[in-house]
Amino acid sequence: IGAASSTRSEQVPASENEAVGHRGRHAGSRHRPAYGSVTGANAKKEMVKSKLPNTVLGKIWKLADIDKDGMLDDEEFALANHLIKVKLEGHELPSELPAHLVPPSKRKVPE
Repeated sequence: IGAASSTRSEQVPASENEAVGHRGRHAGSRHRPAYGSVTGANAKKEMVKSKLPNTVLGKIWKLADIDKDGMLDDEEFALANHLIKVKLEGHELPSELPAHLVPPSKRKVPE
């Protein structure tokens, strides 16, 4: 994506590794049901600790819940935590999730 095609508010400063590459023992691992997703209630408990407004947390949830199943799996939860960090550092959230932040298991394979 060239610089001319995006605005400053839509640029999310992150490498793919920072956003989604940390699997394993991250902050949400103790909040997952057995099948590997974080429920809305447990994710909310973690997300509100950021003290960001609920409207911002709602936007983060919508960006991170890529499969729109109402829960966050490990990669989506890591992404949500990354977006919280981005916002806390003073950056704007993108209106749509940039392709480089989509977790590898959620990327669509070109036909």
